[in-house]
Amino acid sequence: MPKQLTTQNALITTVAVEVKALTISGKQVTQSVFRQLQEARLVAYEGTLNGVPWGYVNHCPERKFWDVDRGEWESCNNGKHLHVVWQHGGELRRSRIAPPALWPRPHWSDVTDAYVQALFCANGHKYPPSVTSGYGSSVAFEHNGTNCKASYPNGHRSDECTADRLAELVEELTDDIGREHDRRARHRAVWQSLTELPQLFIAV
Repeated sequence: MPKQLTTQNALITTVAVEVKALTISGKQVTQSVFRQLQEARLVAYEGTLNGVPWGYVNHCPERKFWDVDRGEWESCNNGKHLHVVWQHGGELRRSRIAPPALWPRPHWSDVTDAYVQALFCANGHKYPPSVTSGYGSSVAFEHNGTNCKASYPNGHRSDECTADRLAELVEELTDDIGREHDRRARHRAVWQSLTELPQLFIAV
């Protein structure tokens, strides 16, 4: 059992701390220079990297930013994120990267659209009971435990009935969702690797 911490048995030990500074020609990069780096997406949609990450800087260049994944403006002070400096060829870029969502958006693709349309056709061109209404022109359903969305089935295309493709589309949808799970897993792995990068210090 460890001893109780007291002024008699406690010591203050000096340790060496490594500080990594981002420099240009031997001079430390300032916040102003950092903000001049072009903002570009480091993590591609498929969860791969578009360049080589160097480290992250604890400085928010803008109060708000356009979130490409959500398609809306977000506050830079909203939640945990990283401002990563990365190399694109012979040039440096910066990228604001948010962690993968704990509750990701429903999966929506061309395959989910085709699947719901086939369900509609196979159900006598009526709204399929396994599909619930969503927002606007979209509907929601679940497949193999995954929440999905699709375009509202088109009821005016009886001449293009796809009921006979339903079994085929069930298999395609299963594969499609599997690819989506893999993509999200890559994003989680990339985020973890980026959090382990060194912090790069810049001057005021």
